[in-house]
Amino acid sequence: MLDRLIAWLLPTRLALLLARRHGARLAPLLTAACLLLLSNVAQAQSVNLLASAKRIEASQVTDPERLTDGVAAIEGDDWKSDLTSLMQGTQARVVWDFGRPLTLGSVYIQADNNDHYRLESSLDGKSYGLLWSSGTLASPGMRSRLDRGLKGEHRFIRLTVTGGDSSYGLSELSLAQASNAPLDRSLTRRKGRSLEERLRERILFFGLAGVAAVVLSRRRGPAWLTPLLALLPLGAGLWFFQLGQTVWPLAAREISLLRATAAGIGLGVIAWETWSPEFLRPNRKAVFGGLGLAAMLAIASFYNLGRPQFWDQGRGEARFLHDYDMRVYYPVAKYFRELKFDGLYMASVAAYLDDQPHMTARHIASTPLRDLRTHDMTRVSEIEKQLPAVRQRFSAARWSEFVKDMRYFRLAMGPGDYLGSMQDHGGNATPFWLFIAHLLFFATSASNGALWVGALLDPLLLGIAFFAIGRSFGWRTALVSMILFGANDFYMFGSNWAGATLRHDWMAYLALGLCALATRRWTLGGVFLALSSMVRAFPALSLIGVSLPGLMWLFDELKTHKRFPSWQRIKAAQGPLLKIALGASVTLAIGVLLSSLVLGFDAWPAWLAKVSVLEKGSHVNHISLRMLLSFDSSYSMSALARGGGDWTHLQVQTFQSRFAWFVIATGLCLWLTLASARGRRLHQAALLGFMLVQVAFSPANYYAHAFFVLAMLAGEKHLPQERGGPVKRADGLIWLVLLGICVGQYQTTVAHALDEHFIEAGLMLFGGYAMLWLILLEQRYRCLERRIGLKTEWLF
Repeated sequence: MLDRLIAWLLPTRLALLLARRHGARLAPLLTAACLLLLSNVAQAQSVNLLASAKRIEASQVTDPERLTDGVAAIEGDDWKSDLTSLMQGTQARVVWDFGRPLTLGSVYIQADNNDHYRLESSLDGKSYGLLWSSGTLASPGMRSRLDRGLKGEHRFIRLTVTGGDSSYGLSELSLAQASNAPLDRSLTRRKGRSLEERLRERILFFGLAGVAAVVLSRRRGPAWLTPLLALLPLGAGLWFFQLGQTVWPLAAREISLLRATAAGIGLGVIAWETWSPEFLRPNRKAVFGGLGLAAMLAIASFYNLGRPQFWDQGRGEARFLHDYDMRVYYPVAKYFRELKFDGLYMASVAAYLDDQPHMTARHIASTPLRDLRTHDMTRVSEIEKQLPAVRQRFSAARWSEFVKDMRYFRLAMGPGDYLGSMQDHGGNATPFWLFIAHLLFFATSASNGALWVGALLDPLLLGIAFFAIGRSFGWRTALVSMILFGANDFYMFGSNWAGATLRHDWMAYLALGLCALATRRWTLGGVFLALSSMVRAFPALSLIGVSLPGLMWLFDELKTHKRFPSWQRIKAAQGPLLKIALGASVTLAIGVLLSSLVLGFDAWPAWLAKVSVLEKGSHVNHISLRMLLSFDSSYSMSALARGGGDWTHLQVQTFQSRFAWFVIATGLCLWLTLASARGRRLHQAALLGFMLVQVAFSPANYYAHAFFVLAMLAGEKHLPQERGGPVKRADGLIWLVLLGICVGQYQTTVAHALDEHFIEAGLMLFGGYAMLWLILLEQRYRCLERRIGLKTEWLF
């Protein structure tokens, strides 16, 4: 209506100016033009009968007034914008009443292209019949449909929707009595702003409000100021929540922005508390409130805001259980003696056929699957002759039980996803992890109940770890760790490990080990670090890192005294390290023995052979120094998708040609680690060793997720408090680097290809590591001040 009023006022004002200047000569002409304009505006306003009809029902529809406001989107615009009304499911409806029966001749609708929009009519408001259906169009986005062939009298009009992709958006619906009514020409058209774009703006506003509430607080301010400032993020959160309900479910990009916003709030709070002038120092409660808000937002974002990630095909409902992960690790853990590391997918095919007598191998002959002995891709037709041998690994009773368990996953995932999941790399967990999972599942049958028990273990272990971090280091450190855990985007692929079993257990053990070292429980620290290493192997570098200060002490002793120190001197100087070694050695021995007794003494050698094959290959979702040196933008996945080519083969070739650079870069990282570890506390040395995982190996992306433990490089509880702050500036800087990685990772979510995403994530991780090494070295040696005269006292 405002657009039409402006369209009328501007020409009228122009007419008045002309009349003043040219007098009565133009008066008749101007009068006729104004009358013509008024008649056109009146006609445009009266063309759409629904604009003056009474809307008597609007169920499960957002902004129904937009349907008849005379404003339409440009063709091809987004279906979910500030111009559209959204119908939330096939039960949504809008009903209008003309007040009396009217003859209809034409209909116009602009709506999403691939849905069926139905108009039903009635004379009594009770019995409805089909008046018109829109049909679908091939071109994407908002598209117009115009029909001039309506007949008959109608009083009540009901709008419903069916079919399509469940994304139902409409910008305009018009009905007219005349078959030649200019329904499509009487509309104002403009480009809409997508609701996701508006939601992202509100997310950022929410983050700014959270930081502002801390920045504006005062340590020596009035008591009422902090609660009052809390209204800023509360109001911004409600503003975000209001639109979030309309946009729900949030897409991956918006979830990623929430993670980055959580990290941004934490970054702003830490930066202001650490570097703000004394008279502007924020209130302690406001600091913890801001960090607590960021931690809750990060954890909620990691768990997808509580929205299930998966779909139960059998029950036809969303579910939290991670079937894609558990269809691999549940059977491998329960039937390891039969499946080993190479038999899962062949046994899955055999169980699929045995459980459906009408199916034969010919029906799925072209189905691709991975040969878990070589990790090359093959097809069912090529491994069909090996199926009897796989069945013979089982007794009759065990095979019957295996078929029953796999039936559960097939029904839950559907045949397509069940068979499609066989292109993954199978179960690669260590025998010790499989031993623990075997104890959980060996007496169960695959079911929701059994998998839920396993799924709840990860949140429980993580909760214990974060509590231990708070008790051992301080609650700021615990909150920063929680933010880093939830806000990083290394795991990617649109899902997380929620709903799986013991995916985060090794991270929890690692964190608990570091807490034990920080509180001088040396033997317990060795036990937990060994547990983490036996579960996922890579954390073994943290045990190597613990030994670095001792090795450098030994080097200094040899250099100074020219002889090996006595055992008594070693015990006196390195007693903690010896206790750590004792705890770790006993734990490793017991773990290997128990897992071998249960799974077989060939389990560990078979696992080593398995991971050696994996380590040789090139994989898109790895984050490591090797992956960075293997990448060449000229044959990125997006480029190869256009021109064809073997990405894996080219990556391997590129790495081989750059192997010398890999050796040089690895040596540099080792030197930086050794230099940074000198004189550090043992838990810090363990963390520096753990940072070498992505240097020495080429682990999958989710191993980088454990970088949240690096928050414990800072020493909140173990530093003098003369400044009145929680940490020294250097330690605050460590937190800023880690939080900055999480903020920057939002940019990786818009990468055009997966390899580009992981390359960008890897660059950010190693860039952050380089800054951490620089901070630690400068903090201890003042390298920049001595070498180039750069003053860093203000920073450190």
